[in-house]
Amino acid sequence: MTFKKIRTGFGVAIILALATGAVLRFETGSLCYFHIGMSWLVCPIGFLEICVNSRTIHWDLFPFALVGIVLAAVLGRAFCSWVCPVMFVSDWADQVLSSLMPERVNLWRASLSSFVSARLPKLTYKDGLALLLGAFAGIVIFKYPFISIFCPIGVVTRNIIDLFTHLRVSADLIFLLIPLIAGYFFVGGWRACCPAGLIHSMGARANALLIPSVDHEKCAHCGLCRQKCLAGLPLGDGYYDKQLCIKCFKCVDNCPNRAVSLKSSRAGDHQVLKNS
Repeated sequence: MTFKKIRTGFGVAIILALATGAVLRFETGSLCYFHIGMSWLVCPIGFLEICVNSRTIHWDLFPFALVGIVLAAVLGRAFCSWVCPVMFVSDWADQVLSSLMPERVNLWRASLSSFVSARLPKLTYKDGLALLLGAFAGIVIFKYPFISIFCPIGVVTRNIIDLFTHLRVSADLIFLLIPLIAGYFFVGGWRACCPAGLIHSMGARANALLIPSVDHEKCAHCGLCRQKCLAGLPLGDGYYDKQLCIKCFKCVDNCPNRAVSLKSSRAGDHQVLKNS
């Protein structure tokens, strides 16, 4: 079984869980603030937004927000490809669109995207963090928690819940255009400038588990791993920023020579990996 099939199963299960909770009125919340009974899982961005807007540290939610950072340190940005519904919805939508469109149109879409992306300045997650700090400054000035309004995870989960509860979607889906357009300016695409993804990038600095690694004796340097990578990482070159890796493992699934495997990095080992 490939990682793609397992990841797809995770995506279906998560969306069904949100839909079931909405239909049965479990009131479990969304992936931004998820709770079952006394157990909570709070998005670190949401937690900071609440604290900054209210000028109060909500210590009762702090341990649950800290869980996300700890998981990022252990698993890196795996949340982005294994849990985030935005990734599943966007990936499935792209697959459906590609299957419906003629091959010539798909090639045109890919070439246009590459053309636009190649001619725009490339920002890193550090630039994204600077923009995020600016957004929090805006919350302080205007006293309004607007980050949650256009956060992709919040937009998608709210509309999944509305769809199965009231059989409707909201106009706030238009906010998904913000990260999609901004993604052309960022190394790693829109996933690199998603507010939640940025926080997971910070936690991923300490990550050392399940790191994609290339056996250069088997590698044919076909570039397929980079083409399939959701973050567009140059894995075959031997060096990449593991803070951008979302652990979709498409590189493992699609390598024709089985040159990509998953390893744990050791402190001081920079032969394959390099932190930026």
